[in-house]
Order: sequence, then C-alpha cells, then structure tokens
Amino acid sequence: MKNQKYFILVFVLLVNAPFVFAQQDETIIVSPFIGDELDRVERDYFQLFPKIKGFKEATFFLNSDSTLKVSIVYEKDGDFRDTVLTSYRNLKQVQLHITNFVQFQINDIEKQHRGEFGVYTLADRSEVSGELLSVRRNSIIILNMTQKSYMDNEKNLLTIEKIEEDDLNKIHFKNNKWNLAYIIYPVVGMTAGIIIGGNIGQKSEDSEYGFLLGIPMKKSTVTSAMLGGLIGALIALPLAFIFPIEIGSDNIFETPFSKDDIEGLRENARYENEEPYYLQKLK
Repeated sequence: MKNQKYFILVFVLLVNAPFVFAQQDETIIVSPFIGDELDRVERDYFQLFPKIKGFKEATFFLNSDSTLKVSIVYEKDGDFRDTVLTSYRNLKQVQLHITNFVQFQINDIEKQHRGEFGVYTLADRSEVSGELLSVRRNSIIILNMTQKSYMDNEKNLLTIEKIEEDDLNKIHFKNNKWNLAYIIYPVVGMTAGIIIGGNIGQKSEDSEYGFLLGIPMKKSTVTSAMLGGLIGALIALPLAFIFPIEIGSDNIFETPFSKDDIEGLRENARYENEEPYYLQKLK
C-alpha cells in the first residue's frame, strides 16, 4: 500500500512536470553587450539601475506575456538579498537605453580618430558598408552604415555588427585619390585660351600697347588673351570631373586573412590596439 502511494506520487509529478517548467520564466539576452546577466562593472558602465544600492548582479527574464522581469541581487547590512523590479517591464526601453549609450560612445570622437570606411563583401556575395571599429583574430567589428541597416535599426536598435572571417569574402577600402585632372586640365585650358585669345586680339586695329607676361602687346591682345585663359580654365574644370586622372590605389583584403593582413586591417581600424569596454562585451 505504501509503495502504491509512492508510485501515484511519482506518476503525478511526472505528468505535471512539463506544465510546471513551462510556467517558469526564461532568461533573455537583452543586448549583445551584456547578455542575459548584468554584473556590477557592467551596471556602472552602462548606468543601469543607478538607484539600487549595494548592487551585485541582475538577471533578465522574459515573462509569459512578453514583458521583462529583472531579478536583482544586492548587498545590505552585510547580507545578500534579492528583489524583482517591475518598472523595467518594457524590453525595448532597456535595449534603447543600452544602444543610445553605446551610440553616444561611438559618435563622441573626432573625425581624424575614426576608422576607415570600407565595403565588406560577404560570403553570399552581398555587401555592407561602414566604419571598421576593431579587428580580432577571426572576426571584425564594424559600424554598419548601409541604408538597409539604418532601416532595420528602427527594429533592431543596433548598427554595430560583428562579422566572422568565415562569413567574409573581402574588404575594400577606397583610399583618398588625387585627381590630377583638376590641375592639368585648367593649366592646359588656360594656356590654350591665352594663345587663342591672343591671336584674336592681335588681329585688331588697336594701336595702344600693354604687357602680357612681360611681353609688349596690343591692349586688345592682352584683354583677349586674359579672357581666353579664363574661359579655357572654366571649360576645363567640368572636363576634369568627367575624365579624371586619379593617382593612388585602393586597399583590398581577401579571406583567409594572413598575419600581415590582420596587421594591415588593424591600421585601418578605429581601435588599433585595445577595444573599449563596450566592444569587449560584444562576443
């Protein structure tokens, strides 16, 4: 009889176990920068839960109604206690706080200290573009600036992305190129204009003389030559844009990256030597 009671008890527990565990809240990764748990260093850095004194750690749970629950462990009078916050029930609100903080850190830097802007061809031949933030052993971190990313950002709240080397095909940095045409064409145009204008002015019956480049000429010739040179230079400028003469070459890195490639990539990254704390948390 006693064994029968134990058998019934075990049977009831086995039958109801799925329902019991189904009712438990699941932890949720609120952000790639902190995961599903928040320690004290992260709390201080991201400025979350500032009013909780003696904060030790927090765990984020997703309720069955898709709201957020935060379980916090804190120290008071030498003892560790725990509490549950209900004021952070909006998951998007917490994500937005973290994202805004990170975006501020990203944008709060002078232009000359930013990384190079690159085009990243992925393994599936699609492309994304943006600033190279950091280079790791088998991955890179970028500030995605493609138009699609900005559109998706309204939903995902993130533009910082980690790309594994296995998911990359190549990286293309467009270096600053000099268009020599903006120098050559105007000089040629101005010279041709001076010659043509001078010849036209020379045919006039003007008897007064002036000087052009130290050479005595009719004033009409001087005027025509100067006007011709100005017109020639102005005509040459749009031609320099249409038919450029560029010097300089782009930097292209193809996978798999060699040791030299990684060093070269780091020279183009914003954080060449050490990542800031918020990027170190991006796993």
